[in-house]
Amino acid sequence: MPASTPTTGSRNRPIRDHKTFKDGDFTLISEDGWRFRVQSQLLFAMSTAFKDMSSLSNETLEITFTDDELEQKHTIELFLTLITCGHLLGYEAKKFSIPELVRIVRFLQKYGCHPALSILILDLKVKLYEGELGSLTMFVLGAINDDLDICKAALLQGKRRVWGGNTGPETNPLKNGTKGGWGLDPSTFPREVWGIVPPNHLKPPRTAPSPSRKDNETFTTGDFALVSADRVRFRIASSDIFKSSPVFDQAKSMTPVTHEVTLTDSDIESAKVLDVFLTIITTGNVPTVLTPSKDYSDYDNCIRLLFKTLRFMQKYKCNNAIDLLFLRLKVNFYETNENALGLFILAAANDDDGTCHCIIEKQKHFVWGHLPHAPTIPLDATAKESLADLTTLRWSLCEIFPPVYRWALTGATAEVVALMDAHDPALGTCECDPNKLSHRETVSYHFCKLMQPHRGMVPREGDILLSFLPLFTSIHKPYVMQTDPEETIANDKTFTQGNFTLISADGVRFRVASDLLSVHSAVIKDAASLNPSDRKITFTDESFETADAIKRFLTVITEGHIGPHFSVDDDAVLPLARALRFMQKFECGMAIKIFFLDFKFKLLLDEFCPLDAFILGALNDDLDTCKLALEQYEPKWSAMTEEGTSLTCGLEHCELFDPSGLPYTLFSVIPPPFIWALGRARADFAATRGKKNIDEAIPVKDIADLICDHMNIYRLAKRQ
Repeated sequence: MPASTPTTGSRNRPIRDHKTFKDGDFTLISEDGWRFRVQSQLLFAMSTAFKDMSSLSNETLEITFTDDELEQKHTIELFLTLITCGHLLGYEAKKFSIPELVRIVRFLQKYGCHPALSILILDLKVKLYEGELGSLTMFVLGAINDDLDICKAALLQGKRRVWGGNTGPETNPLKNGTKGGWGLDPSTFPREVWGIVPPNHLKPPRTAPSPSRKDNETFTTGDFALVSADRVRFRIASSDIFKSSPVFDQAKSMTPVTHEVTLTDSDIESAKVLDVFLTIITTGNVPTVLTPSKDYSDYDNCIRLLFKTLRFMQKYKCNNAIDLLFLRLKVNFYETNENALGLFILAAANDDDGTCHCIIEKQKHFVWGHLPHAPTIPLDATAKESLADLTTLRWSLCEIFPPVYRWALTGATAEVVALMDAHDPALGTCECDPNKLSHRETVSYHFCKLMQPHRGMVPREGDILLSFLPLFTSIHKPYVMQTDPEETIANDKTFTQGNFTLISADGVRFRVASDLLSVHSAVIKDAASLNPSDRKITFTDESFETADAIKRFLTVITEGHIGPHFSVDDDAVLPLARALRFMQKFECGMAIKIFFLDFKFKLLLDEFCPLDAFILGALNDDLDTCKLALEQYEPKWSAMTEEGTSLTCGLEHCELFDPSGLPYTLFSVIPPPFIWALGRARADFAATRGKKNIDEAIPVKDIADLICDHMNIYRLAKRQ
């Protein structure tokens, strides 16, 4: 039957007063005509619904119930007993029928009386453990309340109980269970239970059994067990594991009985990672050797496995194991003069610029190590990977290469290549003897020079795979409604009219028409509806909810253009990138379209920097815009000013779209897949342009087409 709604005021029928609940300033009248009086403060504390209903009538504090199923005398009596006594005082639980308890639970749920419901459940749990309440009754209550803990408690108490015989005058198959059946066997439940308990509690959906654990074949003895995310158990002496990691040492107090820890991160806590880690701490050896092979996938998988092992040891603070890992890798490197690429990536992942500097010093001839010829798919390797051509790295390695180190290395080698060409351009880079260069002309010198300002600008802690630019690294705080001190807020000089206020994270007030905001952003509209009387939103994310970003956004939706744009040397793309990020977060789809149409039109008129257009297209994952930017003229970087640094200025001898010449402020903004594809496209273009002199039949594809090819292959590979 449809739910009934209680009314305020009395009904025209005889009302009887309850003998117990007869004092109080608030009156409840049950559906069957019983009057209960109770203190309003107690009632309102248990349920805001009663408080709201009482406000409908200013004359009397009275509610008359009308639901003949849930709101009769016995249910109201149980409810008031709960909230006044804190338990079902004087009631024998064994005499309760399941429907009676179901009615009181549903009454409490209907009116949001969560404190009273908690009291009821606690009281019934005590009666269950004391044997005064049947386990089936408790299971039903847990099921209708969707509380698995209650169901579990009922199952544990009722696992040995059986139904009695159905004999005597009260024999009724609809109300009594099957003789000899288990008390919590659904096949023996009375009919009334099947009509109450939700079906999913009686016949839960079948789930695939969890994979059984396997024991590792090497680590089979020990008093402590580590279970990998892919369900492989490793046994090891507790003294070894606790000594290697203070995190595991603290975990032993949490598992005093089982002496077992189950790991869950499938990326860095797999069986392969644990095998490498445990081998290091028990034998001091590294089971995986960085040796180039005929198969690129083997070499890459080796580096990635050690990278994941390093992340595992960083997570669990295994500092001694990390030192031992690098000691073994360095010894192997100095003995064989191979594997510089893998060691450099791992050292960068550990933020160890000292080791990176030593690797560069030893590899003076710029070649990382000879590898087999590459397959045709650009996701694989080139014929050889050198310091001077680091942008041709495979994506499988580029993905784990920390951006700061990659940028510093490519920039340093580009500087040295230019210096070598300046010595004798006729010789070419490969034939110039690097030993003849002075100290200030070496890659290691320029690498340290580029890393030095990075140390002062970029925090060393955090996830090494994240871009380090402050524009995108701060935690995105949600926008909140709050009132800031008026004296700290400045008024924008342009947007001063409107019935809605936006306050940027850096304290600038903008006024604009609310209808205009609602049309362009449903997110802002919903945020404003949380407090419609205030008509104000205060933003808190200082990375992109700033005054310049909000002003660009408002300029777009009010005037249809992006506003003034300056030269790339002024880093004008960063405010535009913040504005784009703002519009993406708040789902301003139409504003983003206007934003792109305007700067692409300026790009075609040579009024917009092609590199800025490429960066904005990459941030929006828009290949068409990136291609359009690459098809425009490619100037070189201007000379670095005395005030400028390598973090903010490009290399003057490099083309605008040469990744090795980008300033770090721009290099770190571009999404890594686009940086990778740009480097690959430039390398392919240079190779095909050189072959054209030999074979005119080989088509020469522009960089714009090549980068689209590489990005499409990257996207296809990521989907597989």
